[in-house]
Amino acid sequence: MYSLFIPFKSAFSFGYRQLEGILKCVISEYNLDVNPISYSQICRRVKKLKLNIKPKKRMKSCL
Repeated sequence: MYSLFIPFKSAFSFGYRQLEGILKCVISEYNLDVNPISYSQICRRVKKLKLNIKPKKRMKSCL
């Protein structure tokens, strides 16, 4: 289940703590019978997957 949230990290440039917060909100909102994991556990699990996650480059505003 947790691997579903990994694309949010690269798509929205979220940090591991932000992913932890999103997971906690989703778990509580849908009353899932799952214990949320900490940001350090998320970080370790992502490193085990050996993914090359790079955030998207942000566009400069045209002001």
